[in-house]
Amino acid sequence: MCARYRLVRNPDPTGKHKKQALHPRVVPYGTLRVNDLMYQVESRSGLSAGDVKGVLQTLADVMADKLEEGYIVELEGIGFFSLSLSSRPVMDKSEIRSESIHFRSVNFRCGKYLKKKLKTMHLERMPETQSTLPSFEERLRRLTNHLNTHHYITCGDYRELTGCSKYRALQDLNKLIDEGKLAKHGYRSTRVYSFPSAISGKEEPDGLTAEGMKDYSGETFVGRVVAKVNHSRFIRSPSSFPAGSAALKTKTNACLPVTDLILVS
Repeated sequence: MCARYRLVRNPDPTGKHKKQALHPRVVPYGTLRVNDLMYQVESRSGLSAGDVKGVLQTLADVMADKLEEGYIVELEGIGFFSLSLSSRPVMDKSEIRSESIHFRSVNFRCGKYLKKKLKTMHLERMPETQSTLPSFEERLRRLTNHLNTHHYITCGDYRELTGCSKYRALQDLNKLIDEGKLAKHGYRSTRVYSFPSAISGKEEPDGLTAEGMKDYSGETFVGRVVAKVNHSRFIRSPSSFPAGSAALKTKTNACLPVTDLILVS
């Protein structure tokens, strides 16, 4: 089996819909996780699959500790791992303190051995189909059905629902926002989209009165609540918490089931 690719046209940075050059993009077969890899490692070494999994888990813990201490971690044959930080923008060093600087992400730089192994990789062009992307009308129909059931959607959810690229998905969502058919909430990776009527605040979620909702500064997502607590926002995510979790109490003692809430910074 060899890797597949397809040719994708570059987006027009000017927004004038001028035809841009094509670039190749890998089409993944799927995602392999530790449980998938450990048996292949077992077949190539004297280690059992359980040992492999245990070592990888311990390695992840040790790597996290050393990255937290400020080290760059190199896994020979794989690459280098390092931390990136974030803070609010400042013009002078005296305007910010250590408490205001936070972890942002982990950077990865591929090692020479892995690069060398992949330089000779075999590639196969994925056959083109007449139309792999549903029409805009079909994408809108799928979006409407999803929102009628789940009441909100993320960009990632929309991409999975329609098969769009991230660029196309954001184009669709922003177009619908401009037309007044969608409303957006949150920031960057925590952004979600809903029908505009879903934040009217007129519908009352179960277990929360209109008075309690007002005091709580909640916003109703058609029976789901976005609550502001200490400048954080809570949005329902059905898979975020196990069923039967305890309820979160508001200042007015109105209870919101934790199964209906996910913290979004």
